[in-house]
Amino acid sequence: MEFFIHAAILEDLVVHKDFRGQGMGTRLLSEIHAWCAARHLTRIQLLADKDNLSTLGFYSRKGWQTTRLVALRKTAP
Repeated sequence: MEFFIHAAILEDLVVHKDFRGQGMGTRLLSEIHAWCAARHLTRIQLLADKDNLSTLGFYSRKGWQTTRLVALRKTAP
């Protein structure tokens, strides 16, 4: 039996400091969810800096959960 999970990867969602605390991040996440749903994506992976506790708290309040996955990166030669 084969199945595929269609996922989106979201990296570096940043709200300019002048617009923080005004619901912009919440609206952006809502639009991202709608975009993914329209494309039948069943999962969104969000990459965030592990030391940015305020941002991690924001995502947690929005229902995001940490995973045991590790992000790896390699720059092109």
